Amino acid sequence: MAPIVAVGEDAVSSENVTFDSRKRKSQNTKLKSNAATPVSNKKRARLSIGTPGKVTPLADIREREVERTFTEHEVSEVYKAIRKQTGSLGGNAAGGAIYGEITQASFQRVVDYLKEFCELSESSRFIDVGSGLGKPNFHVAVDPGVQLSYGIELEELRWHLSLHNLRSVLSLESQRLKPVSTVFTAGDITHAHTFEPFSHVYSFDVGFPPDVMDKMALMFNRSSAKYYASFHAPRKVVDMYGFAVENIGRVATSMAGSSEGHQCYFYRRLASTGGDKKVKNDKVEAQVSSVSNDINSWIDVDPLFSKGIELLKGGREGMIEWVIDFFAQANAGRTRRQKRELRERPIDSYYPTVKSHVLATTKGKSTEKRAKRKIKLFV
Repeated sequence: MAPIVAVGEDAVSSENVTFDSRKRKSQNTKLKSNAATPVSNKKRARLSIGTPGKVTPLADIREREVERTFTEHEVSEVYKAIRKQTGSLGGNAAGGAIYGEITQASFQRVVDYLKEFCELSESSRFIDVGSGLGKPNFHVAVDPGVQLSYGIELEELRWHLSLHNLRSVLSLESQRLKPVSTVFTAGDITHAHTFEPFSHVYSFDVGFPPDVMDKMALMFNRSSAKYYASFHAPRKVVDMYGFAVENIGRVATSMAGSSEGHQCYFYRRLASTGGDKKVKNDKVEAQVSSVSNDINSWIDVDPLFSKGIELLKGGREGMIEWVIDFFAQANAGRTRRQKRELRERPIDSYYPTVKSHVLATTKGKSTEKRAKRKIKLFV
């Protein structure tokens, strides 16, 4: 029996040696693998077992790309709401004025240029003269999200359409928590004295009459506005109408529903002018009212724009309520002071016509013929 026990002990000892050697080998391989594995991977391996990992911030370029994607989506959502409300071409183009609806992609190029070269930012105050349905105003209210986006329109029907669009856009889920910065009014821009408090003036002015452009040049030169975006070439804006600006670039645009295209020119105020209207023109200073506003309290606001800016004080709910109340009164047939002011100068009077002259000459000729006939009869 003794030899058997000895054999068993030797077997056990040999097995222990083999087990220890295997254990050492496995430990050595683990050490080698650990040495080859980066520290970051080891952390991920440990944290992946039901433990939330550490959030790695995006790079600046990637962060801007993501932000841009969200902004483009929001802009497209706004345009979709406008198309649903007033159609892709913008409803009826009644009246004698020339209307143009720039495509979303084209105006995005305009906005990109304004942001890169014309200091358009979240602190800018933007006005669209002849705002129509309000697409440019809605666009800059989202990208870059300007402080004030003001639209003024002479044609009453298109102003009504812009109010419908405003109510529709403000009802979007993406706009519920945002401060209201967009407002539309009906009025004649020639009734204003300055472009205060705006920093950027935009206008699809292809069909603007010369007397309106002359008045806008005087207003711009009196104001502190620094940039003007126009669809007139420098020879007209600078040489003919007298804007105190210099051309800094242009962007090609296309129109919705047609193959027509126009160049949008960008102008910057000359360094020698601007911001000194109080010294140059005391009459203008007396006619500019000071408005203390919850929206960063602008100092000088032209009376023509003060009513629209006052509407922004009511916020989103107040603006929607005002639009609903306005259409309720309009549908009830009640007159409004703004309508009476709008009718002071008919839209046809802005455009030179020869009808009255032709009628006068034809009447004169007909009376002469009748007189000759009468003379012949008496003879």
